[in-house]
Amino acid sequence: MAAAALISVRPGLLIWIMASGGGLPLGWRSFNVHLWEESAMISVQDIIDMTDLTPDEIEAVAEHEHLCRVNAAALAQYVLEHHNGAAKVQDMICDDIRAALHKGDLPHARDLFATLRHFMAEHPEAAHGIRQ
Repeated sequence: MAAAALISVRPGLLIWIMASGGGLPLGWRSFNVHLWEESAMISVQDIIDMTDLTPDEIEAVAEHEHLCRVNAAALAQYVLEHHNGAAKVQDMICDDIRAALHKGDLPHARDLFATLRHFMAEHPEAAHGIRQ
């Protein structure tokens, strides 16, 4: 029997998370996410639009955490809303850049750097020098 949990990422958005079978422990990586908002089907883009992040920033978090975009959007928004959350998201993007450079994937590292620049412009509180 699968375990289920209800969480709310934003007011008015209800997310039902059901852990996948196979005896996997509950955790972000083992969840299937089903979303409802006033009984209407919503798309992945709708979910991304409900966050304070761009699709590229969500992709970077998904890459870092090895998650699908829906789960990455929920996790990133959750982290972003907490103390030093923007700095934690920035660290995830920086880790992705380092991994891309380590693999020799310069085009991907450039794309991630552009994502990081945009993120820092939108979330200046993420700068390491001004953490509180």
